[in-house]
Amino acid sequence: MPAAYLHGVEIIEVSSGLKPIREVRSAVIGLVGTVSYADTYSGEKFTEYNTPTLVRSLKEARELFHVGTHEVTDEGVTSIVSNVSYSSILESLESIFAQGACTVLICVMNGSDFSAALTGFEESISLFGFEPKILIAPGFSHKSGILSQMLTAADKHKAVALVDVASLDNEKSTTDGAEYGGNNIAVDAAKTAVISGAFNTSDERCVLCYPRLLVAENNTTAKRWYSAFLAGVIANKDAEQGYWWSPSNTEINGILGLEQNISAGLSDANSDANSLNENGIVSVFAGFGTGYRTWGNRSAAYPASTAPHNFINGRRVSDVLLQSVQQAGLQFVDRPITDALIDSIKASVNAFIRSLVGRGALIDGECVYNAEDSTPADGHLIFGVNYMFPPPAERITIQSYVDINLLSTVGE
Repeated sequence: MPAAYLHGVEIIEVSSGLKPIREVRSAVIGLVGTVSYADTYSGEKFTEYNTPTLVRSLKEARELFHVGTHEVTDEGVTSIVSNVSYSSILESLESIFAQGACTVLICVMNGSDFSAALTGFEESISLFGFEPKILIAPGFSHKSGILSQMLTAADKHKAVALVDVASLDNEKSTTDGAEYGGNNIAVDAAKTAVISGAFNTSDERCVLCYPRLLVAENNTTAKRWYSAFLAGVIANKDAEQGYWWSPSNTEINGILGLEQNISAGLSDANSDANSLNENGIVSVFAGFGTGYRTWGNRSAAYPASTAPHNFINGRRVSDVLLQSVQQAGLQFVDRPITDALIDSIKASVNAFIRSLVGRGALIDGECVYNAEDSTPADGHLIFGVNYMFPPPAERITIQSYVDINLLSTVGE
């Protein structure tokens, strides 16, 4: 509309050009499990079932479940905490926080309703402004029917699901086999084709974890699920080095050993660790003086898929990049389609990509406007984002040569 008469100076703010893109949080663990033992210590009953609760330390967890003032060696505590099916939340949090500072969203199951607890994470963004990017359910993820639910949730939250591959105790092989849909899985960790076949997935958001780990508990040893330790490793590595780093080859804190012996060798392609990795299973490397280290770069997508997204870090970099761009796109929606709008979108995304390149999260990338496929008359603009993340140096080959010409220096 025509401007009113003005004899003077006016300022008009023009909202165009580059818009900062806020990076989504990657180091957030979503944990599903049970805390029935909380009622043992207090007349107050835990009631926040199926609702995400934020926990940032083991101290917070103990206070939340009324266990802070009780000795863990009490008879009542010992008999319950040692049972995974009744105390998976606290046991998992101990494993997670042993790896370093983390942000954990927990959804506590009410009885055996796993689905309702997992669905609870859908409230995360409205409650906290972020959502889980690493999903775990130690003590449950290895059971029949749980995997598909976790993968559906992982796709919804643009997360990875860490799923435990449980080896079977010799005396329980027939009974526990039912958890795999009736397959009788051998204890032998090297039988990776059988183990991975039981889960029947090549989903790039699925990270299969094997074996269970041993920890000190009440003057003895107890078995703990690997997924909780790996989740802590990933989250802590995100915070210290970046989500574009592979979780592999990182020391695992707080464990005494492995449920099954896993042979490992840097140059032994037939070792258990390499055999497991070859079938898309993340395992543990234990060499002389190395400690116990996470070992494996690839998701369950491998070996069915050799695309770059079969690398765990590749899937996670893509999720952070694309979801960050998607969320930032809200400020552009419904604006008038002009060259200025198109340039603003491209400039904003390219600035974000350059920041990721500078930090090492991307090798390179670019956002371009696809004029050929866009239909501005229908209000539809299409952009393309081309990028590449740094793959992990999974295999390093050193070629040696015997050079007799070097003898020419002898006797000089």
